[in-house]
Amino acid sequence: MTDLTVKLLNSVFGGPIHEGKVRYSYLVNPVYCNGRRLRAVYVSDQISSDDFVWSDLILGKGEILNAMSTGMKVRLRRFGIKTDLVAWGKDIDRYLDPGLRGNPELYKRLVIVEELEMLKGELLPRALLLGTAAAQYADPNNPDHIVYGVKLAAGLQQGDRLPEPLFTVSTKAAIGHDVPQDSVEFLERYPGSDRFTMDVFTYINEVSETEGRSFFGDSKFEVGVRPEKPAEYILADEVATGDSSRIIPIGRYRDRLRGKPLIGDDKEYFRIETRKLYGVNKLDPKIPEHVAQVGAIKLPQDLIGKTREIYSRGPKLVFGLSLEQLQWQLGMVA
Repeated sequence: MTDLTVKLLNSVFGGPIHEGKVRYSYLVNPVYCNGRRLRAVYVSDQISSDDFVWSDLILGKGEILNAMSTGMKVRLRRFGIKTDLVAWGKDIDRYLDPGLRGNPELYKRLVIVEELEMLKGELLPRALLLGTAAAQYADPNNPDHIVYGVKLAAGLQQGDRLPEPLFTVSTKAAIGHDVPQDSVEFLERYPGSDRFTMDVFTYINEVSETEGRSFFGDSKFEVGVRPEKPAEYILADEVATGDSSRIIPIGRYRDRLRGKPLIGDDKEYFRIETRKLYGVNKLDPKIPEHVAQVGAIKLPQDLIGKTREIYSRGPKLVFGLSLEQLQWQLGMVA
């Protein structure tokens, strides 16, 4: 299901130049770009898991993700981090055709970004032993506990903090599952991208621990460069959201039972439930029949409601603000 605003954007722009799992990118009319190549990126209420997009919408999810990502990018400026962000909130009108200006939904869900030459991979800093890192560590065929090329001490349990955050890299598959990349080879191609990644990870955690009451167990970043400055990394795409990160409430982590599953206030709950209900992790998004099978599923209302409740806690956990307060701060609402 596609929301009505996407249909409006498609009619005005003539269709997206890129369609992600929940985001739609449109090329901004050069008349408004002052020589730059810009995109308008709209965040929908769609949700994906295990690389499948579900037909049901999580109402309000798009504006939550957009406010959180934009709010973090604005804050990262004080740490000297460059981002692709050009305009947000009511300032987007300067880059839109008249038929789209003054639209309250777009103020909350659309940003103008600079088009960059993207690094060929997703950068994944990890502070906790969770997910694929925990699986690698516990693999009986890995007695030396080598995780993403780094030898870790024996005796760690699921959810433990790592001695130092790990820099890891995966592919970014257009269709299908991402797979790990060799970080040594990646750094030969993109020297210094590890330091940039870990700096950003440090800074987003500083924001969430001081303004909010959470920290990021891991995160996913996409990074680009301007062709004329290939050594100057620029943070792009979404940042510090429940789709891209594990958001761990500080109190929940403090009170956890060591070694037991640790679920943050992010997409992980939805991922676990859809695997349990439908075995979606055993399906292949490259197989059209599997895509159609997932697309035909109607999610239970209690799962939809619980998922929305979890996403709605994000702004308070990361910024110490309600969604409405964060949107007001960013000029997304009156």
